[in-house]
Amino acid sequence: MSVLTLDATNIGMDVKSAMSANQVSGGILAGSAILVGHALCINSSGELALADIVDEVGSACSKFVGLAPKGYADGDVASAYGNGARFNNYSTGMTPGAYLYVSGSAGLLETTSGSIAITSASSTSFDLPVALCISATDIIVVR
Repeated sequence: MSVLTLDATNIGMDVKSAMSANQVSGGILAGSAILVGHALCINSSGELALADIVDEVGSACSKFVGLAPKGYADGDVASAYGNGARFNNYSTGMTPGAYLYVSGSAGLLETTSGSIAITSASSTSFDLPVALCISATDIIVVR
């Protein structure tokens, strides 16, 4: 497992991709401090929270709704951008074509899926990638 380090000073969401990306917004509050690029879910209080896989297997990942387009303080009205959103300068040294997954470190993504493989009712294991590396520094959300 390799948890990515966010480049919080340079990361930015591509404006053109934001126009057509899935979006969670409209009066939803941040449940804690959130940095630009953090992976988010909606918690049981109805707030945007840092997504992770520490909860029961699959629960946090299945609640993944997108990445934060900017930083938010606890209690701010917040948004998350999902499928189709491109984030530039997300991290460094990534492999183009590699998938990224919600990690056990709250709000961060990782390069391996071993910890979030989910078994369906038919006992078939499958991965749930949430983003795709499109360059050594940029990603696009795929879920």
